[in-house]
Amino acid sequence: MLKLRNMGALSCSPLILRCLLRRPPPSTAAITTTLHIPSITPSFLKHTPPSISTLPISRSLSTTNTTTETDDLSEVEINDDPPVETETEIPVDARISSTHKELLSKLKTMSVKEKKELGSYANSLGKKLKSQQVGKSGVTDSVATALVETLEANELLKLKIHNNCPGELDDVVSRLEEATGSVVVGRIGRTVIIYRPSLTKLKAEEKKKQAMKVFLKRRAAFKSSYQGRTQSRGQSAPPSSRSRAYRRS
Repeated sequence: MLKLRNMGALSCSPLILRCLLRRPPPSTAAITTTLHIPSITPSFLKHTPPSISTLPISRSLSTTNTTTETDDLSEVEINDDPPVETETEIPVDARISSTHKELLSKLKTMSVKEKKELGSYANSLGKKLKSQQVGKSGVTDSVATALVETLEANELLKLKIHNNCPGELDDVVSRLEEATGSVVVGRIGRTVIIYRPSLTKLKAEEKKKQAMKVFLKRRAAFKSSYQGRTQSRGQSAPPSSRSRAYRRS
């Protein structure tokens, strides 16, 4: 209680009142600052979190659309170019198969003279000529495949048709021709000689022809280059050497 009384006495003393009255009045800048301080707020307090809006999504969509449009335009520009025409070369196997078909088609139109020549050539071979037999089973698929393999290797084949072979001889011969794609070039009794061009031999001949063409082209190129070199050397020779050669002659 005593302390409170003393504090009240001090506050009411004239010295303290004089000091308080002598203090300079607060400046207007301080007042303005004090007045404007509550209005100043940090930017991070004013910043409100953005709500989920469609603006960034629309931007991304627009960018994707523009990229796709540019891609489409580039594709259209690329496709507008005229296609380059390339020369397609026919493979060797296709050529051989076509020539083989042509030969097989020509077999039916062979003249009697050509058939006789082939038959006489086959007889001249003697034991070198391959021979097979057709028995009671007749002209089956297995028999036809075996005959085709032999014809593929030799082109000429002697066949002996036994009496127990079903069917008449002429019918059996026609079946053999149809099944093997061959033609009869000689016939003595029940023994026939059939001919069929070989596909493997056609391939070998085609390869030989191609190798010969390549060799001829290279030789012609070498000759032309050699002649050009000799001519250039003759023109570049000095006149003194030419006069010396003329004097020696």
